[in-house]
Amino acid sequence: MKLLTNLQNKMKQGIHLKHTKISWYALTRLILFLILIVLVVTLACTSCVSNLHSKSLSKQLAGLQVDLSDTQKELEKYSKANLSEGFPYQTKYPDLYVKDVQEKKDADQKVVYLTFDDGPSKYTTQTLDLLDRYNVKATFFVVNYDSDQSTQLYKDIVQRGHSLGIHTATHEYKTIYASVDDYLEDFNTIYQHLKTVTGQEPTLFRFPGGSINSYNTTIYRQLIAEMQRRGFTYHDWNVDSGDTKKNATPQSIHDNVVSAVMQNNKSVVLLHDSDTKGNTAQALESIIVDLQAAGYEFRALDDTVKPFHFTDPE
Repeated sequence: MKLLTNLQNKMKQGIHLKHTKISWYALTRLILFLILIVLVVTLACTSCVSNLHSKSLSKQLAGLQVDLSDTQKELEKYSKANLSEGFPYQTKYPDLYVKDVQEKKDADQKVVYLTFDDGPSKYTTQTLDLLDRYNVKATFFVVNYDSDQSTQLYKDIVQRGHSLGIHTATHEYKTIYASVDDYLEDFNTIYQHLKTVTGQEPTLFRFPGGSINSYNTTIYRQLIAEMQRRGFTYHDWNVDSGDTKKNATPQSIHDNVVSAVMQNNKSVVLLHDSDTKGNTAQALESIIVDLQAAGYEFRALDDTVKPFHFTDPE
């Protein structure tokens, strides 16, 4: 009887333990199932939010593109208006344009371009005679003189096969570089004068002091752009004769030019043709003789010559 009672008690304990194991197993499965549901819901919500956010970003980007497109159109309108209204000098001097702009090419051999600024002067005829003697062509960037002698010298330069370019009418740096308008006024004065005297329309020019100098620092980019827009070609130089220095002599001028030219394939030489530059006229013959002996050819600048320009410091 006692044995039977013990057996019943053990069976009850076994049944209790079995039910306990089953309950924990079910609970664990339930918890895992709930966690899985939470993960699925979380991922679904994240996806929905992401899609909504993506659509929102797409709309915002589309809006930005529209805004940028509109802004670009406004800028283009402003630029066109700026050209016609913001820079009134562009409408001035309607005939101050080069009618036939030529393609520019660089020298293919040893070439020297002698250029004379500030003439004509009392030395111009002497210089022209010397150039003729050696069959050399050069370029004269002249200023505005009304005398009969100067008028004849302008004609002589052209008739002897040299290039006649514009330097300045007044050579007053502070005046001509006060603004683009002031420069154009000066330029147009000598342009019209040379056109009337020689029958030719000048296309070449040289800025007094070069294209970038201490007097035009605030306007040189705008000024250069305007002159190029009108089709004119400006020439700086890569060889300075030094003939404007106080201690310049015919020998120093010769040495400066020859030594510098020997280092280049193409040289644009800065010389001066004014009443105070007798040393330049004296040095010219030895310069020509020595460079011709070294195999250099002398030419005049024209519309097809690729110009030498100073480098923008900025």
